[in-house]
Amino acid sequence: GRAMRLGLAFAATPAPSAALKRADGNAVALLRAGAVAAGLEFEAREGAVEAWTERVSSLLFRSAQEHEERGRTFEFSISAVDGGSVLFLEAPASEMGKARDLLTQGEAALRTRDVSLRLLSVPETSYRKAFQEQDLHVGSALPPATLAAFREAGSAPAEAVQLSALLGTRAGYRVGHVVPGLIHLGTEVAQRSGALHPITSARFAGLAGDVLVRAAQGGHSVQVRGALTWARSDAGTIELTMRPPLAMAGPRDGNAELEAGKHRLTLPILGGGSSPIDTVLELPRGEQREHIVHATVQGGEVVLLLLRLR
Repeated sequence: GRAMRLGLAFAATPAPSAALKRADGNAVALLRAGAVAAGLEFEAREGAVEAWTERVSSLLFRSAQEHEERGRTFEFSISAVDGGSVLFLEAPASEMGKARDLLTQGEAALRTRDVSLRLLSVPETSYRKAFQEQDLHVGSALPPATLAAFREAGSAPAEAVQLSALLGTRAGYRVGHVVPGLIHLGTEVAQRSGALHPITSARFAGLAGDVLVRAAQGGHSVQVRGALTWARSDAGTIELTMRPPLAMAGPRDGNAELEAGKHRLTLPILGGGSSPIDTVLELPRGEQREHIVHATVQGGEVVLLLLRLR
């Protein structure tokens, strides 16, 4: 398959909507929260709109307290417009600029980090040896010497994906392939005739989920969620036994006639499995080594999910 990336470019920043003044001195306006709180698909910014609503509310609350100390008071209200990154604000016109500045500063502080994920199949005996000698576990960094030893033992790279993750925003990933196959055989019988009704399906084999990178004290916190799935079109077999039609009275020669006339057919059936992933890594600033995110055993091999943050 081919990897594709979509980029969007904007020539100018959209002009903010003008505040509508009311007779009581307050004003109403729609604030474009934009990139700091955009409601993306698959809950990529889960809770972000609410968090920025709270930040703007806290800013105006402190401002209202300062006005009250000087003998002046004002009221305000703020809410998020359903389905997007727009906030509805009702406050004095003089306070609108403070809210806009807060959102602008938030957008200016957005940063991205490059995340690399890849699967590596390692012979189970080789992994267990490294596990015992080096205390390898989820979260461990893989030394270059260990990777070299895995290669000598016959490790095989599998699916890999690279993505750019905005701090505080979930970035989805999905890499792999689809395996078609037979999952069931139905039968149809009418009078002296019979027919088979094969039922087919497909399973996804690969890696799918999302990554969340957050700034943390001294580095970054990286959460990886999703599932590692595998599939084979010959994971099992189904055996069919076909016999000639029988009279209502049964076979004349007993079981011998049944045995002589039957035919057997063995067909492969589709199967597979999955291993859920939900791991949080705490990486120090500047760390660029690969770390183990997940490990699962599949037929004599240990499949490792490795992550590198740049």
